[in-house]
Amino acid sequence: MMSTYRILLTYDDQGNIILRGKGSGGLPEMMHKINERQIYVGVVRVRAVDEYGSRRAKFVYINYVGSDVVSIEKTNHPSSPF
Repeated sequence: MMSTYRILLTYDDQGNIILRGKGSGGLPEMMHKINERQIYVGVVRVRAVDEYGSRRAKFVYINYVGSDVVSIEKTNHPSSPF
């Protein structure tokens, strides 16, 4: 059974959430799914190890706005902090 270590979501024109990809390849694999004309949210699972050898999973939240997304879309988007 393959573990999922990342998930990437985007939105359609009506603001509905769409699964863009998931998998076990981590951040490098996720970056291949990105289109510069869209806005994405994602989560990547990483392993953390402290100085005592304790191991645990950590989750990194990603909010990505492509460089070709027009300004009005950036501010009116459901993931926008504005």
